[in-house]
Parts: sequence; C-alpha cells; structure tokens
Amino acid sequence: KGDIVIQHQSVPSEFDAMVAIEGINGYEGLQYPFGPMVGRVVRFVYPTTPAARVLAYPLQPGGFVPLRGYKDFPIVVVNQGTLGTDRYDLTAAGSAWPVTYYALNDSTPLTDTDGNSLIDTGPVSAGSSITLLARYRAPAGAVVGDRHSHQVQIASSLNNSVTASVELEMTIPAGFANVFTVS
Repeated sequence: KGDIVIQHQSVPSEFDAMVAIEGINGYEGLQYPFGPMVGRVVRFVYPTTPAARVLAYPLQPGGFVPLRGYKDFPIVVVNQGTLGTDRYDLTAAGSAWPVTYYALNDSTPLTDTDGNSLIDTGPVSAGSSITLLARYRAPAGAVVGDRHSHQVQIASSLNNSVTASVELEMTIPAGFANVFTVS
C-alpha cells in the first residue's frame, strides 16, 4: 500500500497515452486523463487518513428463481478500510421478492451482530473479505416469466455513510426452457 508513480521515459510525439489503475478484481479503477505524456509524471496517492471503506460485488449477477424454491446469489464483501474490523449492514429495501441472507455454508442465517437491528456480515477484519448468500424466493402469485431487479445495499457499521450496492437480476423460468443471458 503506497503511492504509484508512472513516468514514460519516451513516447513518440504522435502518440498519446492513457494511464489507469485497477483493483485486483476489476470492479474498481481510476483513470488519469489521457494526452501527451512526454515530460509528465502521474502519481496516484494512497489515502493515509484512516477511514472505513467497502467493496462488494456479485459472483453471479443473474439467475433463475424457481416458483417453489429459492436461488442463492453469492456476494463478496471486502473490508478495504483502515479502521480495523468492521461489520457491514445488509438491506434490501423495496424488494418485492423475499430475500434472506446466509453464510456461505448455506445453512447459517446471518443475524444482527452489532445491536443496531440490521442484519450484517459479522466481523470482517481490515483487508479481508467474506462471501455471503442472498437467498431470493418468488413471491406469492408469481408466474413463469416474472422478473425482478434488485439492489442489495451494504453499509459500514463504523461509518454508515460508507456504502456499496450490488444489483441482482432474476426471473422465473419455464420448466422446459432454461436459457438466461447477462449482457
């Protein structure tokens, strides 16, 4: 963890360069405006002020939810903060489809571990991640072809203004034709 300095020794005058850095999983990045790079030094500065941070992404952003069953969507939550161990509250406000959260072992429901009345991830140490399951069921009265798009909100317990969201897409398939694409 430190600053990243980029300087081209030489670049032909007819070329422009683009400089960017990306997180290890490709879900986050930062781009420096492109243009002639000769004589320029680009410095990406690592933040030194202690802060809560979170990154979240789905391992599978879309899928089928059977009429009489459920679909688990794995979500990775990463504590990128520098304040130490954090817990991340999970909310699914406005979801018309019932959702519950489970540990990756598929049998342990997540609970409120910090006493704020919101289900959370449990403790996640700085620099670590946890994979949880968002389990969706089709609502009463749902029929084949119904679809739902929903965002799971993830908020730091150390600083609830630090948030991430994960968008999930789901549909109820016909029993004889299971084709689904995410573009």
